[in-house]
Amino acid sequence: MPVHGRSDRRGRPSWHRGPGTRPSVAREPRSRRVRVVETPLIPYIQWELTILHTKFGYGERVNVLDATEVAGEETQSPLPELCVMGTDAVYVLDHTPANEPNGAVRHTDPATVTRARTFVQRLYAAGETLDTYFPREVAGLSAPRGL
Repeated sequence: MPVHGRSDRRGRPSWHRGPGTRPSVAREPRSRRVRVVETPLIPYIQWELTILHTKFGYGERVNVLDATEVAGEETQSPLPELCVMGTDAVYVLDHTPANEPNGAVRHTDPATVTRARTFVQRLYAAGETLDTYFPREVAGLSAPRGL
């Protein structure tokens, strides 16, 4: 029996529907992501957008925003990668000079979280939904190599 949620008569979590089926999106928390991209797309971004497109099919909301739209925000340095956890916290992700993940700093000050959340919501609203961006800009590209 699962620790959280309901189970079916076989003891499986209520979201389990068997192989090859999608989980029930209505019961999952809705997550949103905005991905800022530069063109032409580098192989890593093409790969990431392909993964995000798959996640989009499972209910993750993804919008894409051209980097020119945020250029005014990057007067002193590139925008940080943010992960906003509702109203509780915002994580500022860190990367090495080689762009490898290097941890994150957690902020829980309500004013800081609100500023970050509002900023990400503004970027998301300005972006284009992945279901229209992907077929036009990514689907026709050759598979990325050299990742």
